[in-house]
Amino acid sequence: MISQKLRNILFLMRYYISNLLFFRVGGYLAEGRISQYKTFWSRLYEKNCGHRTWLVVANGPSLDVADLDLLNAIPSIASNKITLIYPNTNWRPSLFTIADPLLLFKLKSNDYSLVPYTLTSTSGFHMVRSENKAPWKMRTLEEAVSLYATRREIPEPISKGFFGSKTITISNIQIAMWLGAKKIYLIGCDHDYEEESSEYVQKLSHGETSNHFHPDYRKKGEIVNNAPIRAMNSGFEHIRRIADDHGIEIINVSRKTKLKTFKVSTVEAALKEYTVSG
Repeated sequence: MISQKLRNILFLMRYYISNLLFFRVGGYLAEGRISQYKTFWSRLYEKNCGHRTWLVVANGPSLDVADLDLLNAIPSIASNKITLIYPNTNWRPSLFTIADPLLLFKLKSNDYSLVPYTLTSTSGFHMVRSENKAPWKMRTLEEAVSLYATRREIPEPISKGFFGSKTITISNIQIAMWLGAKKIYLIGCDHDYEEESSEYVQKLSHGETSNHFHPDYRKKGEIVNNAPIRAMNSGFEHIRRIADDHGIEIINVSRKTKLKTFKVSTVEAALKEYTVSG
């Protein structure tokens, strides 16, 4: 019988080969063809730009189906394994995203069957096992900060690109901004990663603690990326800077959260505000 340690070694060998071919080389090729998706993004913008309020759904353990049902009328962006919550709620995200290469490597084609379309980074494009997908240009946080200092423009998918900072939530907030949001509610963003938090990205074996809304989100012993809190915080700080400059309000209504970058409120207050404002 193969030991768990050997299985993890074999898994990582397959992953790093896939990462090199599809994430690195494939990302370079996808970025060279990003202009081909200009029409797609233009249509996506035209379809959604009328919404001034958006809900960005993170995957922390505080995410509750009852809250999603309450906020169902607000257009939303969700990611990764959000489909695990589907059997318990009528809520569905308006847009679905994924960009983590390790998670992309794990998912199979049937994992995309419950989402109509997958938005991803140019780096992750060739790792998405679905035909219904479109990439945004991927920027590092450093590139984004430099570019913003020069032009002070909201990030967009084709030329300026969306920046990553070790959490898909940051990309999702940028998408909502680009679509014209003036108010963005953030939910399920606990920003609290027991057994995982570190300054740098590392591969580790998942332990006993669940850092997500569903017990099957990660299995014990599964190889995962840790959560580099410092890098994530830097990304959230830059997002807040852009939002403040452009009069966009980001409100964290997560039931439990350690993220203090944005104003903290409640689901009930968000529902009341949205009902009044329409």
